[in-house]
Amino acid sequence: MIRFKENIIKCLAGSLVAPIQTLNYAYNIRSWLTNINDVSALGEDMFALSLGYTGGDNPQYNGNIAAMQWATEQFGANTYNFAYDGANRITEADYSGIGQHSTSYSYYENGNIETLTREGRHGASSLYGDIDDLTYTYQGNQLQSVNDISYGAYQADGFKDNGSFLDTEYDYDDNGNMITDSNKSLSISKYNHLNLPEQLNLNPPQHYYEISYLYTAAGQKLHKATHIDFTPATTTDYVGSFIYQDGQSQSILTPEGRVVVDGSNYEYQYFLKDHLGNTRITFNGRRTIIQEDSYYPYGMNMAGLSHESGVDLPNKYLYNGKELQDDFGLGWYDYGARFYDAQLGRWHVPDPLQQFHSSYNYAGNNPINNIDPSGMYSYNWNTGEYNDSDGNVVSWSEVQSNNYEEPEKQKEKEKDEKEKIAIDPGHGDHNDKNSQVDPGAVNGNDYEKDIALNISEAVKIELAAKGYIIIMTRTGDVLNAGTKLQWRIDKASGAAIFVSIHTNSVSTSSANGFSVC
Repeated sequence: MIRFKENIIKCLAGSLVAPIQTLNYAYNIRSWLTNINDVSALGEDMFALSLGYTGGDNPQYNGNIAAMQWATEQFGANTYNFAYDGANRITEADYSGIGQHSTSYSYYENGNIETLTREGRHGASSLYGDIDDLTYTYQGNQLQSVNDISYGAYQADGFKDNGSFLDTEYDYDDNGNMITDSNKSLSISKYNHLNLPEQLNLNPPQHYYEISYLYTAAGQKLHKATHIDFTPATTTDYVGSFIYQDGQSQSILTPEGRVVVDGSNYEYQYFLKDHLGNTRITFNGRRTIIQEDSYYPYGMNMAGLSHESGVDLPNKYLYNGKELQDDFGLGWYDYGARFYDAQLGRWHVPDPLQQFHSSYNYAGNNPINNIDPSGMYSYNWNTGEYNDSDGNVVSWSEVQSNNYEEPEKQKEKEKDEKEKIAIDPGHGDHNDKNSQVDPGAVNGNDYEKDIALNISEAVKIELAAKGYIIIMTRTGDVLNAGTKLQWRIDKASGAAIFVSIHTNSVSTSSANGFSVC
Protein backbone atom coordinates (compact mmCIF):
# COMPACT_ATOMS: atom_id res chain seq x y z
CA MET A 1 0.00 0.00 0.00
CA ILE A 2 1.35 3.43 -0.99
CA ARG A 3 0.16 6.68 0.61
CA PHE A 4 0.81 10.28 -0.35
CA LYS A 5 -1.12 13.19 1.14
CA GLU A 6 -4.78 12.20 1.09
CA ASN A 7 -4.62 9.45 -1.53
CA ILE A 8 -3.96 5.76 -1.01
CA ILE A 9 -3.19 3.25 -3.73
CA LYS A 10 -3.71 -0.42 -2.89
CA CYS A 11 -2.74 -3.29 -5.16
CA LEU A 12 -4.41 -6.71 -5.01
CA ALA A 13 -3.21 -9.97 -6.63
CA GLY A 14 -0.60 -10.09 -9.35
CA SER A 15 2.39 -7.91 -8.45
CA LEU A 16 3.04 -4.32 -7.42
CA VAL A 17 4.16 -3.63 -10.99
CA ALA A 18 1.26 -5.47 -12.62
CA PRO A 19 -1.58 -5.92 -10.11
CA ILE A 20 -4.83 -7.57 -11.14
CA GLN A 21 -6.84 -4.93 -9.26
CA THR A 22 -5.75 -1.47 -8.14
CA LEU A 23 -7.77 0.44 -5.57
CA ASN A 24 -7.33 4.21 -5.55
CA TYR A 25 -8.71 5.81 -2.38
CA ALA A 26 -9.36 9.56 -2.43
CA TYR A 27 -10.29 11.78 0.54
CA ASN A 28 -11.57 15.31 1.05
CA ILE A 29 -9.91 17.99 3.15
CA ARG A 30 -11.51 16.50 6.29
CA SER A 31 -9.99 13.09 5.51
CA TRP A 32 -13.42 11.65 4.71
CA LEU A 33 -13.41 9.02 1.98
CA THR A 34 -14.84 10.34 -1.30
CA ASN A 35 -13.84 7.74 -3.89
CA ILE A 36 -12.62 4.21 -4.38
CA ASN A 37 -11.53 4.19 -8.03
CA ASP A 38 -13.58 6.21 -10.53
CA VAL A 39 -17.27 5.40 -10.95
CA SER A 40 -17.44 7.39 -14.19
CA ALA A 41 -14.45 5.59 -15.72
CA LEU A 42 -14.45 2.01 -14.46
CA GLY A 43 -12.06 0.77 -17.13
CA GLU A 44 -10.33 -2.43 -15.99
CA ASP A 45 -11.46 -2.00 -12.39
CA MET A 46 -14.02 -4.44 -11.00
CA PHE A 47 -15.54 -2.05 -8.45
CA ALA A 48 -15.76 1.69 -7.87
CA LEU A 49 -17.49 3.78 -5.20
CA SER A 50 -18.25 7.48 -4.81
CA LEU A 51 -19.50 9.07 -1.57
CA GLY A 52 -21.06 12.53 -1.50
CA TYR A 53 -21.66 14.67 1.57
CA THR A 54 -22.88 18.11 0.58
CA GLY A 55 -24.31 17.11 -2.80
CA GLY A 56 -27.18 14.86 -3.86
CA ASP A 57 -30.87 15.38 -3.28
CA ASN A 58 -30.48 15.98 0.47
CA PRO A 59 -27.13 17.69 1.19
CA GLN A 60 -25.66 16.93 4.60
CA TYR A 61 -23.24 19.19 6.45
CA ASN A 62 -22.57 17.11 9.57
CA GLY A 63 -20.62 14.20 8.08
CA ASN A 64 -23.60 12.07 7.11
CA ILE A 65 -23.35 10.58 3.63
CA ALA A 66 -25.88 12.27 1.36
CA ALA A 67 -25.31 10.14 -1.75
CA MET A 68 -23.56 6.92 -2.69
CA GLN A 69 -22.84 5.74 -6.22
CA TRP A 70 -21.17 2.47 -7.09
CA ALA A 71 -20.27 0.72 -10.33
CA THR A 72 -19.34 -2.83 -11.33
CA GLU A 73 -18.68 -4.62 -14.61
CA GLN A 74 -21.93 -6.61 -14.57
CA PHE A 75 -24.44 -4.10 -13.17
CA GLY A 76 -22.97 -0.75 -14.22
CA ALA A 77 -23.52 2.39 -12.12
CA ASN A 78 -26.22 2.64 -9.44
CA THR A 79 -27.02 5.43 -6.97
CA TYR A 80 -28.61 5.96 -3.57
CA ASN A 81 -29.63 9.38 -2.24
CA PHE A 82 -30.14 9.32 1.53
CA ALA A 83 -32.29 11.36 3.92
CA TYR A 84 -32.01 11.53 7.73
CA ASP A 85 -34.11 12.84 10.58
CA GLY A 86 -32.94 15.24 13.29
CA ALA A 87 -31.42 12.35 15.28
CA ASN A 88 -29.28 11.31 12.27
CA ARG A 89 -31.40 8.20 11.70
CA ILE A 90 -31.78 7.18 8.08
CA THR A 91 -35.34 7.76 6.86
CA GLU A 92 -35.05 7.27 3.10
CA ALA A 93 -32.78 5.69 0.50
CA ASP A 94 -33.94 6.81 -2.93
CA TYR A 95 -32.49 4.53 -5.62
CA SER A 96 -31.74 5.02 -9.30
CA GLY A 97 -30.13 2.44 -11.56
CA ILE A 98 -30.94 -1.12 -12.60
CA GLY A 99 -34.34 -2.15 -11.25
CA GLN A 100 -36.01 -0.68 -8.15
CA HIS A 101 -34.36 -0.76 -4.71
CA SER A 102 -35.66 2.27 -2.80
CA THR A 103 -36.37 1.97 0.93
CA SER A 104 -37.89 4.09 3.70
CA TYR A 105 -37.95 3.97 7.50
CA SER A 106 -39.76 5.56 10.43
CA TYR A 107 -38.96 5.25 14.14
CA TYR A 108 -40.43 5.48 17.58
CA GLU A 109 -38.95 8.07 19.90
CA ASN A 110 -36.50 5.65 21.51
CA GLY A 111 -35.08 4.56 18.17
CA ASN A 112 -36.94 1.31 17.51
CA ILE A 113 -38.00 0.94 13.88
CA GLU A 114 -41.74 1.53 13.44
CA THR A 115 -42.14 0.95 9.69
CA LEU A 116 -39.90 -0.23 6.86
CA THR A 117 -40.58 -0.41 3.13
CA ARG A 118 -38.43 -1.96 0.39
CA GLU A 119 -38.53 -2.34 -3.35
CA GLY A 120 -36.76 -5.19 -5.08
CA ARG A 121 -36.80 -7.93 -7.67
CA HIS A 122 -39.73 -10.32 -7.73
CA GLY A 123 -38.29 -13.81 -7.44
CA ALA A 124 -35.96 -14.78 -10.28
CA SER A 125 -37.88 -12.68 -12.82
CA SER A 126 -36.89 -9.37 -14.37
CA LEU A 127 -39.83 -7.60 -12.69
CA TYR A 128 -39.35 -5.14 -9.83
CA GLY A 129 -41.67 -3.52 -7.34
CA ASP A 130 -42.61 -3.44 -3.65
CA ILE A 131 -41.42 -6.47 -1.66
CA ASP A 132 -41.73 -5.29 1.98
CA ASP A 133 -44.16 -3.04 3.83
CA LEU A 134 -43.36 -3.87 7.44
CA THR A 135 -45.01 -2.67 10.64
CA TYR A 136 -43.24 -3.33 13.96
CA THR A 137 -44.84 -3.48 17.41
CA TYR A 138 -43.04 -3.55 20.77
CA GLN A 139 -43.33 -4.23 24.47
CA GLY A 140 -40.85 -1.74 25.84
CA ASN A 141 -37.85 -2.19 23.55
CA GLN A 142 -38.56 -5.84 22.85
CA LEU A 143 -40.00 -6.61 19.44
CA GLN A 144 -43.43 -8.24 19.70
CA SER A 145 -44.50 -8.60 16.06
CA VAL A 146 -43.54 -7.73 12.49
CA ASN A 147 -46.28 -7.89 9.88
CA ASP A 148 -46.06 -7.51 6.13
CA ILE A 149 -48.82 -7.27 3.54
CA SER A 150 -50.29 -10.74 3.27
CA TYR A 151 -50.16 -11.41 -0.46
CA GLY A 152 -47.95 -11.66 -3.55
CA ALA A 153 -44.36 -10.47 -3.63
CA TYR A 154 -44.66 -9.12 -0.08
CA GLN A 155 -44.65 -12.70 1.15
CA ALA A 156 -42.44 -14.25 -1.53
CA ASP A 157 -39.47 -11.83 -1.37
CA GLY A 158 -37.56 -9.92 1.30
CA PHE A 159 -38.92 -10.48 4.80
CA LYS A 160 -41.40 -13.36 4.99
CA ASP A 161 -44.24 -13.71 7.51
CA ASN A 162 -44.65 -17.42 6.67
CA GLY A 163 -48.32 -17.14 7.50
CA SER A 164 -47.86 -15.66 10.95
CA PHE A 165 -49.90 -12.52 11.71
CA LEU A 166 -50.10 -12.78 15.49
CA ASP A 167 -50.13 -10.00 18.06
CA THR A 168 -47.17 -11.66 19.77
CA GLU A 169 -44.69 -13.33 17.43
CA TYR A 170 -41.52 -12.99 19.54
CA ASP A 171 -40.84 -14.18 23.08
CA TYR A 172 -37.85 -13.52 25.35
CA ASP A 173 -36.05 -15.03 28.30
CA ASP A 174 -35.27 -13.18 31.53
CA ASN A 175 -32.02 -11.80 30.04
CA GLY A 176 -33.89 -10.19 27.15
CA ASN A 177 -32.75 -12.78 24.59
CA MET A 178 -35.29 -13.76 21.95
CA ILE A 179 -36.33 -17.40 22.32
CA THR A 180 -39.15 -17.73 19.75
CA ASP A 181 -39.79 -16.17 16.33
CA SER A 182 -43.11 -17.25 14.81
CA ASN A 183 -42.28 -15.67 11.46
CA LYS A 184 -39.33 -18.05 11.02
CA SER A 185 -40.91 -20.94 12.97
CA LEU A 186 -37.80 -20.56 15.12
CA SER A 187 -37.15 -21.43 18.73
CA ILE A 188 -33.86 -21.02 20.59
CA SER A 189 -33.70 -23.57 23.37
CA LYS A 190 -30.37 -22.62 24.86
CA TYR A 191 -28.09 -19.59 25.29
CA ASN A 192 -24.69 -19.74 26.97
CA HIS A 193 -23.35 -17.48 29.73
CA LEU A 194 -22.48 -14.80 27.14
CA ASN A 195 -26.03 -14.82 25.70
CA LEU A 196 -24.81 -16.53 22.52
CA PRO A 197 -27.24 -19.08 21.02
CA GLU A 198 -26.21 -22.70 21.40
CA GLN A 199 -29.20 -24.52 19.91
CA LEU A 200 -31.71 -23.21 17.37
CA ASN A 201 -34.67 -25.18 16.06
CA LEU A 202 -36.58 -24.26 12.92
CA ASN A 203 -39.80 -26.16 12.47
CA PRO A 204 -41.52 -25.31 9.21
CA PRO A 205 -44.25 -27.70 8.06
CA GLN A 206 -43.10 -31.26 7.35
CA HIS A 207 -39.51 -30.79 8.60
CA TYR A 208 -37.44 -30.36 11.73
CA TYR A 209 -34.21 -28.37 11.40
CA GLU A 210 -31.59 -27.82 14.08
CA ILE A 211 -28.48 -25.61 14.26
CA SER A 212 -26.11 -25.97 17.20
CA TYR A 213 -23.02 -23.93 18.09
CA LEU A 214 -20.02 -24.49 20.34
CA TYR A 215 -17.92 -21.57 21.64
CA THR A 216 -14.87 -21.00 23.76
CA ALA A 217 -15.42 -19.58 27.23
CA ALA A 218 -14.64 -16.15 25.77
CA GLY A 219 -17.29 -16.48 23.05
CA GLN A 220 -15.24 -17.41 19.99
CA LYS A 221 -17.16 -19.73 17.70
CA LEU A 222 -15.51 -23.14 17.33
CA HIS A 223 -18.09 -25.47 15.83
CA LYS A 224 -21.44 -25.48 14.05
CA ALA A 225 -23.56 -28.56 13.35
CA THR A 226 -26.87 -28.88 11.50
CA HIS A 227 -29.51 -31.63 11.59
CA ILE A 228 -32.44 -32.36 9.30
CA ASP A 229 -35.23 -34.42 10.83
CA PHE A 230 -32.86 -35.42 13.65
CA THR A 231 -30.26 -36.72 11.18
CA PRO A 232 -26.81 -35.06 11.12
CA ALA A 233 -26.42 -32.95 7.98
CA THR A 234 -23.27 -30.78 8.11
CA THR A 235 -20.50 -29.75 10.46
CA THR A 236 -18.32 -26.65 10.29
CA ASP A 237 -15.22 -26.21 12.43
CA TYR A 238 -13.44 -22.89 12.97
CA VAL A 239 -9.76 -23.19 13.92
CA GLY A 240 -8.39 -19.66 13.86
CA SER A 241 -8.52 -18.61 10.21
CA PHE A 242 -8.98 -22.23 9.03
CA ILE A 243 -12.48 -23.46 8.22
CA TYR A 244 -13.32 -27.16 7.91
CA GLN A 245 -16.53 -28.45 6.36
CA ASP A 246 -17.54 -32.00 7.33
CA GLY A 247 -14.02 -32.65 8.54
CA GLN A 248 -12.35 -31.50 5.32
CA SER A 249 -10.36 -28.30 4.90
CA GLN A 250 -12.59 -25.84 3.04
CA SER A 251 -10.98 -22.40 3.21
CA ILE A 252 -8.44 -20.22 4.97
CA LEU A 253 -9.31 -16.61 5.73
CA THR A 254 -6.65 -14.01 4.88
CA PRO A 255 -6.47 -10.24 5.47
CA GLU A 256 -7.53 -9.60 1.86
CA GLY A 257 -9.91 -12.52 1.27
CA ARG A 258 -9.52 -16.26 1.50
CA VAL A 259 -7.77 -19.35 0.16
CA VAL A 260 -10.23 -21.96 -1.12
CA VAL A 261 -9.04 -25.53 -0.63
CA ASP A 262 -10.09 -28.21 -3.13
CA GLY A 263 -8.21 -31.39 -2.36
CA SER A 264 -4.56 -30.57 -3.00
CA ASN A 265 -5.42 -27.39 -4.91
CA TYR A 266 -5.35 -23.96 -3.25
CA GLU A 267 -6.91 -20.92 -4.92
CA TYR A 268 -6.36 -17.40 -3.61
CA GLN A 269 -9.47 -15.26 -3.76
CA TYR A 270 -9.74 -11.57 -2.94
CA PHE A 271 -12.55 -9.41 -1.51
CA LEU A 272 -13.22 -5.87 -2.74
CA LYS A 273 -14.99 -3.92 0.00
CA ASP A 274 -16.79 -0.61 0.36
CA HIS A 275 -16.40 1.99 3.12
CA LEU A 276 -18.37 -0.13 5.62
CA GLY A 277 -16.31 -3.27 5.06
CA ASN A 278 -19.11 -4.87 3.03
CA THR A 279 -17.75 -7.41 0.54
CA ARG A 280 -18.81 -6.28 -2.92
CA ILE A 281 -16.68 -8.39 -5.27
CA THR A 282 -15.02 -11.78 -4.75
CA PHE A 283 -12.46 -12.64 -7.45
CA ASN A 284 -9.51 -14.96 -8.00
CA GLY A 285 -5.98 -14.61 -9.34
CA ARG A 286 -7.18 -15.13 -12.93
CA ARG A 287 -9.44 -12.08 -12.54
CA THR A 288 -12.55 -14.26 -12.61
CA ILE A 289 -15.37 -12.73 -10.61
CA ILE A 290 -16.65 -15.41 -8.26
CA GLN A 291 -19.41 -13.40 -6.59
CA GLU A 292 -20.89 -9.91 -6.51
CA ASP A 293 -23.04 -8.54 -3.70
CA SER A 294 -24.95 -5.31 -3.10
CA TYR A 295 -26.87 -4.35 0.03
CA TYR A 296 -29.86 -2.36 1.18
CA PRO A 297 -29.34 -0.04 4.14
CA TYR A 298 -29.25 -2.26 7.24
CA GLY A 299 -27.61 -5.03 5.24
CA MET A 300 -30.16 -7.19 3.45
CA ASN A 301 -28.79 -8.49 0.16
CA MET A 302 -30.18 -7.01 -3.07
CA ALA A 303 -31.24 -9.99 -5.16
CA GLY A 304 -31.36 -7.92 -8.34
CA LEU A 305 -27.80 -6.61 -7.97
CA SER A 306 -26.05 -9.73 -6.68
CA HIS A 307 -24.60 -12.69 -8.51
CA GLU A 308 -22.83 -16.00 -7.83
CA SER A 309 -20.90 -18.02 -10.39
CA GLY A 310 -22.75 -21.19 -9.42
CA VAL A 311 -19.61 -23.33 -9.63
CA ASP A 312 -17.41 -21.80 -6.93
CA LEU A 313 -17.66 -21.97 -3.15
CA PRO A 314 -20.05 -19.17 -2.15
CA ASN A 315 -18.54 -16.43 -0.02
CA LYS A 316 -20.54 -15.95 3.17
CA TYR A 317 -18.37 -13.18 4.66
CA LEU A 318 -20.48 -10.35 3.35
CA TYR A 319 -22.17 -7.46 5.22
CA ASN A 320 -19.57 -5.65 7.36
CA GLY A 321 -17.35 -8.61 6.48
CA LYS A 322 -19.29 -10.86 8.89
CA GLU A 323 -20.24 -14.46 8.25
CA LEU A 324 -23.81 -15.03 7.09
CA GLN A 325 -25.57 -17.84 8.95
CA ASP A 326 -27.94 -18.87 6.15
CA ASP A 327 -28.68 -22.45 7.19
CA PHE A 328 -32.36 -23.26 6.66
CA GLY A 329 -33.09 -19.62 5.82
CA LEU A 330 -31.94 -18.23 9.19
CA GLY A 331 -30.38 -15.17 7.52
CA TRP A 332 -28.42 -13.82 10.52
CA TYR A 333 -24.89 -12.43 10.61
CA ASP A 334 -22.45 -13.50 13.32
CA TYR A 335 -20.75 -10.40 14.78
CA GLY A 336 -19.03 -12.20 17.65
CA ALA A 337 -20.92 -10.82 20.65
CA ARG A 338 -24.36 -11.05 18.99
CA PHE A 339 -26.16 -12.28 15.88
CA TYR A 340 -27.72 -9.62 13.64
CA ASP A 341 -30.93 -9.83 11.59
CA ALA A 342 -30.35 -7.74 8.43
CA GLN A 343 -33.91 -8.23 7.15
CA LEU A 344 -35.31 -6.46 10.20
CA GLY A 345 -32.35 -4.16 10.93
CA ARG A 346 -32.07 -5.16 14.61
CA TRP A 347 -30.42 -7.48 17.06
CA HIS A 348 -32.41 -10.12 18.90
CA VAL A 349 -30.17 -9.97 21.99
CA PRO A 350 -29.62 -6.77 24.03
CA ASP A 351 -26.43 -4.78 23.76
CA PRO A 352 -24.07 -5.75 26.62
CA LEU A 353 -22.83 -2.14 26.69
CA GLN A 354 -26.28 -0.49 26.44
CA GLN A 355 -25.09 2.19 24.01
CA PHE A 356 -28.45 3.43 22.78
CA HIS A 357 -31.91 4.12 24.17
CA SER A 358 -32.95 0.77 22.76
CA SER A 359 -30.35 -1.96 23.26
CA TYR A 360 -31.62 -3.82 20.17
CA ASN A 361 -30.86 -0.99 17.71
CA TYR A 362 -28.22 -1.51 15.06
CA ALA A 363 -25.48 1.18 14.85
CA GLY A 364 -27.70 3.96 16.13
CA ASN A 365 -30.06 3.58 13.13
CA ASN A 366 -27.41 5.12 10.88
CA PRO A 367 -26.12 2.10 8.91
CA ILE A 368 -24.70 4.24 6.09
CA ASN A 369 -22.13 5.94 8.32
CA ASN A 370 -21.77 3.51 11.26
CA ILE A 371 -20.98 -0.13 11.76
CA ASP A 372 -20.89 -2.31 14.87
CA PRO A 373 -17.69 -4.37 14.49
CA SER A 374 -18.24 -6.79 17.37
CA GLY A 375 -21.91 -6.43 18.22
CA MET A 376 -20.95 -4.15 21.11
CA TYR A 377 -19.09 -1.06 19.93
CA SER A 378 -20.58 1.35 17.41
CA TYR A 379 -18.01 2.70 14.92
CA ASN A 380 -18.18 5.80 12.76
CA TRP A 381 -15.93 5.17 9.77
CA ASN A 382 -15.70 8.93 9.00
CA THR A 383 -14.21 9.88 12.35
CA GLY A 384 -12.54 6.50 12.75
CA GLU A 385 -13.79 6.30 16.35
CA TYR A 386 -15.22 3.45 18.40
CA ASN A 387 -17.30 4.20 21.46
CA ASP A 388 -17.95 2.32 24.66
CA SER A 389 -21.14 2.48 26.71
CA ASP A 390 -20.19 5.86 28.20
CA GLY A 391 -19.44 7.42 24.82
CA ASN A 392 -15.68 7.24 25.40
CA VAL A 393 -13.53 6.70 22.34
CA VAL A 394 -11.70 3.36 22.18
CA SER A 395 -9.44 1.97 19.45
CA TRP A 396 -10.29 -1.05 17.32
CA SER A 397 -7.17 -2.79 18.60
CA GLU A 398 -8.66 -2.46 22.09
CA VAL A 399 -11.98 -3.81 20.85
CA GLN A 400 -10.21 -6.83 19.34
CA SER A 401 -7.81 -7.49 22.17
CA ASN A 402 -10.13 -7.05 25.13
CA ASN A 403 -12.34 -9.94 24.08
CA TYR A 404 -15.48 -7.81 24.24
CA GLU A 405 -14.73 -6.45 27.70
CA GLU A 406 -15.09 -2.75 28.36
CA PRO A 407 -11.69 -1.16 27.63
CA GLU A 408 -11.34 0.66 30.95
CA LYS A 409 -11.92 -2.53 32.90
CA GLN A 410 -9.44 -4.36 30.71
CA LYS A 411 -6.83 -1.63 31.18
CA GLU A 412 -7.13 -1.90 34.95
CA LYS A 413 -6.67 -5.65 34.70
CA GLU A 414 -3.64 -5.29 32.45
CA LYS A 415 -2.17 -2.68 34.78
CA ASP A 416 -2.41 -5.05 37.72
CA GLU A 417 -0.73 -7.78 35.70
CA LYS A 418 2.10 -5.52 34.59
CA GLU A 419 2.87 -3.88 37.91
CA LYS A 420 5.07 -6.65 39.25
CA ILE A 421 7.80 -8.40 37.27
CA ALA A 422 10.94 -10.22 38.34
CA ILE A 423 14.17 -10.46 36.34
CA ASP A 424 16.68 -13.11 37.31
CA PRO A 425 19.82 -13.15 35.18
CA GLY A 426 23.09 -14.80 36.00
CA HIS A 427 22.16 -18.31 37.04
CA GLY A 428 23.66 -21.04 34.97
CA ASP A 429 22.94 -24.49 33.73
CA HIS A 430 26.34 -25.86 34.69
CA ASN A 431 27.78 -29.25 35.26
CA ASP A 432 25.75 -29.38 38.45
CA LYS A 433 22.25 -30.21 37.14
CA ASN A 434 20.56 -30.13 40.53
CA SER A 435 17.39 -28.03 40.11
CA GLN A 436 17.49 -27.12 43.79
CA VAL A 437 20.73 -25.17 43.59
CA ASP A 438 22.02 -22.19 41.67
CA PRO A 439 25.73 -22.82 41.57
CA GLY A 440 26.85 -19.36 40.44
CA ALA A 441 30.37 -20.75 40.46
CA VAL A 442 31.95 -23.82 39.01
CA ASN A 443 34.63 -25.45 41.09
CA GLY A 444 34.32 -22.49 43.46
CA ASN A 445 36.30 -20.17 41.16
CA ASP A 446 34.75 -19.41 37.78
CA TYR A 447 31.75 -17.16 37.76
CA GLU A 448 29.05 -16.58 35.16
CA LYS A 449 30.25 -14.07 32.65
CA ASP A 450 28.87 -10.73 31.49
CA ILE A 451 26.90 -12.12 28.56
CA ALA A 452 23.97 -12.97 30.83
CA LEU A 453 24.22 -9.66 32.63
CA ASN A 454 24.22 -7.65 29.40
CA ILE A 455 21.12 -9.40 28.15
CA SER A 456 19.37 -8.74 31.42
CA GLU A 457 20.02 -4.99 31.13
CA ALA A 458 18.49 -4.96 27.65
CA VAL A 459 15.47 -6.80 28.92
CA LYS A 460 15.13 -4.36 31.83
CA ILE A 461 15.15 -1.38 29.50
CA GLU A 462 12.59 -2.93 27.18
CA LEU A 463 10.24 -3.88 29.99
CA ALA A 464 10.54 -0.50 31.68
CA ALA A 465 9.66 1.17 28.38
CA LYS A 466 6.47 -0.88 28.28
CA GLY A 467 5.44 0.28 31.74
CA TYR A 468 6.42 -2.73 33.85
CA ILE A 469 7.57 -2.18 37.42
CA ILE A 470 10.54 -4.38 38.15
CA ILE A 471 10.57 -5.69 41.74
CA MET A 472 13.63 -7.94 41.52
CA THR A 473 16.93 -7.97 39.68
CA ARG A 474 20.20 -9.74 40.23
CA THR A 475 22.79 -8.10 38.00
CA GLY A 476 26.03 -8.76 39.84
CA ASP A 477 25.45 -10.94 42.84
CA VAL A 478 27.76 -13.94 42.88
CA LEU A 479 26.38 -16.97 44.66
CA ASN A 480 28.57 -19.73 45.91
CA ALA A 481 28.03 -23.28 44.79
CA GLY A 482 25.17 -24.90 46.64
CA THR A 483 23.26 -21.65 47.36
CA LYS A 484 19.57 -22.47 47.52
CA LEU A 485 16.93 -21.07 45.14
CA GLN A 486 15.08 -19.53 48.10
CA TRP A 487 16.74 -16.13 47.49
CA ARG A 488 15.04 -15.84 44.10
CA ILE A 489 11.73 -17.22 45.33
CA ASP A 490 11.54 -14.71 48.17
CA LYS A 491 12.55 -11.76 46.04
CA ALA A 492 10.12 -12.62 43.24
CA SER A 493 7.12 -13.01 45.53
CA GLY A 494 3.99 -11.47 43.97
CA ALA A 495 5.47 -11.11 40.50
CA ALA A 496 3.03 -11.72 37.67
CA ILE A 497 5.87 -12.39 35.21
CA PHE A 498 9.23 -14.01 35.90
CA VAL A 499 12.01 -13.50 33.34
CA SER A 500 14.93 -15.86 33.77
CA ILE A 501 18.09 -15.45 31.68
CA HIS A 502 20.80 -18.04 31.99
CA THR A 503 23.80 -19.49 30.19
CA ASN A 504 23.53 -22.91 28.65
CA SER A 505 27.09 -23.76 29.61
CA VAL A 506 29.97 -21.94 31.23
CA SER A 507 33.65 -22.70 30.83
CA THR A 508 36.41 -21.33 33.02
CA SER A 509 36.63 -18.15 31.00
CA SER A 510 33.57 -17.47 28.86
CA ALA A 511 29.91 -18.24 28.30
CA ASN A 512 29.20 -20.35 25.25
CA GLY A 513 25.49 -19.63 24.88
CA PHE A 514 22.31 -18.31 26.45
CA SER A 515 18.56 -18.72 26.38
CA VAL A 516 15.55 -16.89 27.72
CA CYS A 517 12.79 -18.81 29.51
